[in-house]
Amino acid sequence: MEIYLKRLRQEKGYSLTKLGKLTGISKSYLSLLERGIQKNPSIEIIEKIAKVLKVDMNYLILPTENKSPYRSTLKLEISLSEDDMNRKKLKQIQELISLLGKEETE
Repeated sequence: MEIYLKRLRQEKGYSLTKLGKLTGISKSYLSLLERGIQKNPSIEIIEKIAKVLKVDMNYLILPTENKSPYRSTLKLEISLSEDDMNRKKLKQIQELISLLGKEETE
């Protein structure tokens, strides 16, 4: 957690003092978390930090590689000519939209 927390805090341009004020968590406790000295923060602490840094709690808890800490936004543009418009293609597009909707609610 320490690596992610420090990097996220710095990306937001927050000092330990500012993050402490925004989360209601002491600067010294946040420092202990960042340095890996305090290893088991409560869920409430993780939730406060995640909320202020606008990341999913799991990003702070679970070690992940090559995963963005921010919820990703997918912009999808579909361009079909009249010749391309057929029931099969429309069904595939509907299935894709349905799958994307399911992931969002999970």
